[in-house]
Amino acid sequence: VLVTAINVTAAFYLYRGVNDLRALEARLDQLGQFEQRIGARIDTVNNGFQSRFETLDRQLQASFGQINGNLARLEQRQPVAADAETPRAPEPSFANTTVAEASAGENPSVGAPAFKGKAAPPGPNPSYQRIQQADGKVYYKKIN
Repeated sequence: VLVTAINVTAAFYLYRGVNDLRALEARLDQLGQFEQRIGARIDTVNNGFQSRFETLDRQLQASFGQINGNLARLEQRQPVAADAETPRAPEPSFANTTVAEASAGENPSVGAPAFKGKAAPPGPNPSYQRIQQADGKVYYKKIN
């Protein structure tokens, strides 16, 4: 009777342990699916941010191109004969001045960065592929 009681008690705890293990496995499966959904949403958000950054970069480069074009047109509009007739002011020495002081001086082109070349034409928004390495590092590869 004692051995039977021990066997019934052991069977009860074994059955309960198996049920707990099944519940844990189901919960882990749900967590895996949750992680995949979160990863997909993060990828979507990252793709959106990357696309926005590239769009802003293209717009910024286009703006720089327009500014350079406007500066070139302004330089071409200045009459050459007027420069020869009027004496030129001595150029200031910028040895001990800051960039802000130099740009605030008489020469407006000093301190302004010179951007050369044309801006890239806006293309379709590229998408990115999320790549996770074995060590857990994540990086994104551009897909055109």
